[in-house]
Amino acid sequence: MNRQAQLSVFDAVMFLVIMLVAATLIFTYTLLALNIGEVVRNEDDFRYSREVFDTLLEASVREASYVDLAGNVVTKRDRSVEDLLLDELRLLDDGVPAASFDGAGRYEDALLAEVSAAVDTARYHYALFAAYEGPGGSHLVAVSDVGLQTSDSLPAERFAASLTASMLSVGKPGEATLEFYLWRVR
Repeated sequence: MNRQAQLSVFDAVMFLVIMLVAATLIFTYTLLALNIGEVVRNEDDFRYSREVFDTLLEASVREASYVDLAGNVVTKRDRSVEDLLLDELRLLDDGVPAASFDGAGRYEDALLAEVSAAVDTARYHYALFAAYEGPGGSHLVAVSDVGLQTSDSLPAERFAASLTASMLSVGKPGEATLEFYLWRVR
């Protein structure tokens, strides 16, 4: 081989080596920038929020009560979380005050206990919202371990699951929106 050919081969090999080193550096930087571990953890958290939400809606609340418009305590037994949320929205739309659902053994207390039992509260905070726009106005039921009353105060890094449920099962027109949020304890 003549000297010119050898230099061309050497130049090509050096170019290849430099390109491989550059590609390796770019690939390494990209992996660090994306933080693959965080992406996988976020996918796991999202999946967990969906699983908890699905399980929670079907969970049976043994007993929960509220105070009706006449001042009587009405007790519901063996109802799903979804049924209690829709029932509370119906009652709010019918004029029952929100305070009628607060207190020991009441709807809010039973829902809070059920959600707390379903969520790994050592790792996550949660909020469950049920909203309905009915003939009696707009209504929102909020259940949260940190006392959130609206979704406006949720942290930016959160995982959500939602469902649109028909209000026909409780005798009302339209649909209610059920939303469940999880975020990591810091």
